[in-house]
Amino acid sequence: MAIYTYLCNKCKRKFDILNGREEAICDVCQNKDVKRVYTAFMIKTSSQEKGVSSCGSCAKTTCSGCK
Repeated sequence: MAIYTYLCNKCKRKFDILNGREEAICDVCQNKDVKRVYTAFMIKTSSQEKGVSSCGSCAKTTCSGCK
């Protein structure tokens, strides 16, 4: 299942929604003016962990090309 991260444009709080099927509303200030943000994630393969950038353009957890 996918977890989507949003940023509230009013109170600047980041929050997550599982699967992105529900409406994105800030759980602190109830604001609907939110934007989806991209976050880095990790993939575990057998005995190694590999960082994957949120933009998918490289194999690092952060890079200058990611926003």
